[in-house]
Order: sequence, then structure tokens, then C-alpha cells
Amino acid sequence: MFVQDNKPNAKHIVAVPGVNKSELIFHKGFNFKWEIIDPENVFKLALVENDEAIGLMALDRFDSEQRVEIKLIELSARNIGSNKYYSRIAGFLLAHAVRMAVARSVARAAISLNPKTKLINHYIGEFGFQFAGKSLFMEGKSLIKLIDEYGR
Repeated sequence: MFVQDNKPNAKHIVAVPGVNKSELIFHKGFNFKWEIIDPENVFKLALVENDEAIGLMALDRFDSEQRVEIKLIELSARNIGSNKYYSRIAGFLLAHAVRMAVARSVARAAISLNPKTKLINHYIGEFGFQFAGKSLFMEGKSLIKLIDEYGR
């Protein structure tokens, strides 16, 4: 798995490890106070070469629904907007949520999230989410497509 470095146009290998409580306190470059989230539910997208966190995501699992809900997803400050340093970060974090959902139920797996209003069209157009009331969700072939694009 790799992210695209937009400045020198290079690829960097990434991983999605879990985090511990002390790591959440010291993540610079993120606006949300991640230390208030249970670290068992938080995952970071990190550059393998130096373990730099470039994205963080908090998940909630609903086993009875075969669904993983993305409670919070944040890219580091230098990776937002048109001058972002790395691209593909959100896609990799979403693909990790998909892998977790599929591991629980291949046949009926789904992911969902409640995005900020200004990001709704981005999640629909870029990743294939669909409306579900106030939430967005993804299931079926859309999950496979996301894994094919970002999860390998």
C-alpha cells in the first residue's frame, strides 16, 4: 500500500497499525483531541519509513449489523486541501474500515459514517458512498472497488 507524495511525485509505503493512549496525546498536526477516544478503536495511517502519522480514524463495530461505523477520520494538517503533501490517505483509512467489516461478515459487510456537510459530495463521488438518512453507507460491490483501489 502506498500514498502518493505530491511534491517530488514519489510513492511511500504505508501501514495501518493500532495506537496506544500515549501515542494519541503526542500526535502533532491534528486538530481533534484524539486522546479522548478509546485507543482500542483508533487506527493511524503511518509512513513505514518513519512511523509518521498522516491520518487517524476512530471506528465503532456493530457486529449485529455486520457494520463498521467510522466515528471520526482526520488527515494531518499538511495533507488537506489543494497543496496537500500526500494523496490517497482517506482512501486507505476507509479501505481499512472495509477490511474490518468484511472480516466480520463477507456476505453482509457494510461501513457507514456521518460526514461534515461540505464533505458529503466528496465521499459519494470519490469513494462510492450512498445516502442512508443522515448517514452515508457503503456495501457490496462498492466495498470491493474501494479495496481494489486502496487496499492492496
